[in-house]
Amino acid sequence: MESGEQKLQRLIENYNQLIVQREMLRQQLSNVTLATSQIEADLREKHLTRLTLDELKNAKEEHEVLISLGTGAFVNAKLGKVDEIIYLVGAGVAINKTIDEATQSIEERISELQENLGKLQEALTKTDESIRKIEERLKELGPQIQNLDAQIKAKRAI
Repeated sequence: MESGEQKLQRLIENYNQLIVQREMLRQQLSNVTLATSQIEADLREKHLTRLTLDELKNAKEEHEVLISLGTGAFVNAKLGKVDEIIYLVGAGVAINKTIDEATQSIEERISELQENLGKLQEALTKTDESIRKIEERLKELGPQIQNLDAQIKAKRAI
């Protein structure tokens, strides 16, 4: 049979392990939240690109447009040839694609990002639930530890 002091030690170790687990889960939650934000920003950019491609498809040569230079700066320009665009495929490599091909590539990427976002949101929910369960257990263990410690001290005082 376990002595009161052994039980107290076991409860304290369990309590400390739960605190470590909770902190690890909080860090994981932070990382997943950051990844979710990055994917959401990427999705917004992809949707804007798709809308722009849709508008370009119907645009004619010499059509006046605003071209973003970044950080809120734009320049007026006239479109030239618009049947193909230059599309970055990664690692600094660009290829020519028709607007339809580029739109299809963007749509595929949007689908991938939405799938990944769904997985991350599921992970957020599960991690948050795990943290909540650990915190409930910590709230249960705290008083148990205090009561057992008080009992042991009372027995020693006798």
